[in-house]
Amino acid sequence: ARVSYIARAPVLGPTDWQAILKLLRAIGISGAVPMDAEGHQQAWDTILQAREEWLELIQQIRDKLGELWQALEQGPEQWQDTLEELDVAEGFFRLIDPTLPAGLGLKKLADALVDLTEKETSFGALARFLESLRRLKRFLDEESEEVVGVFRYLIHPALQTDSASDVGIRRRQLLGLIASGEELVRDFASFRRLQQIFFVTYARRYIAHHSREYRSEAYEQCAAVLNSPDFRALEHLSKLQIDVEHDAAHVRGLVEEALSRRCNFSGLDRALRISPVCPECGLGLNESPDLPDVEAIQEAIRDGLREYT
Repeated sequence: ARVSYIARAPVLGPTDWQAILKLLRAIGISGAVPMDAEGHQQAWDTILQAREEWLELIQQIRDKLGELWQALEQGPEQWQDTLEELDVAEGFFRLIDPTLPAGLGLKKLADALVDLTEKETSFGALARFLESLRRLKRFLDEESEEVVGVFRYLIHPALQTDSASDVGIRRRQLLGLIASGEELVRDFASFRRLQQIFFVTYARRYIAHHSREYRSEAYEQCAAVLNSPDFRALEHLSKLQIDVEHDAAHVRGLVEEALSRRCNFSGLDRALRISPVCPECGLGLNESPDLPDVEAIQEAIRDGLREYT
């Protein structure tokens, strides 16, 4: 009869076991784990679960990062360090072989960690490295949409800024920080500060411009035409049953149409967070509206008076 021998899983020595415990702490697992067969299985199951979760998270980061740089009109070159870090993290977790039993798997992993065990700070560095990836994932989940929204605002064709103005300078600073890619993640506080300054400055400039343009005396002069002696005379003549082109109703229509172009939108402060121009009139920061042609309206009144004579 033949006797078959089953190879026993190698026993982890104290050094190997300490490496595994340090790894568990580095990936965020705390608590005592006994150095016996049950403890080995518990540690291995925990590490396999962490492997699955981290590989999934790394892929999610890759996918979201690709979507982000496309939305920001960038490419992988702005995220080169981050992509290299993702490769390192993926390579590390693929050192864990889920096809092996606990003892063999832990021994192989401990052997792979031998370089880390020589430096006490190495596992701390690993923990910080993994935490930086978690922060990147939170950024992509919670803050990247804000960045995309600001970027689209800054490149909006209706956003008119003089490059030498304070608004133009803030716009360039923001676009520069966004274009830096991964530097934006590291210095997101500066992004928040710059965008707040930009929006406050732009809103102040735009609202002042909008108010100034629509306070033009041309609107008052246009409305005053209806109280002029010539228009009152035209109104009186319009009571006659005579068909003329420039009667009082025609002139009043010209005045009403001209005055209707005067924008009185009152919610600019809120609206400018969404669009760089007034949602009602669309006036650009460097534009002027079509003001009423008071002289043309007065000429229409004179034409009407002539038509009745």
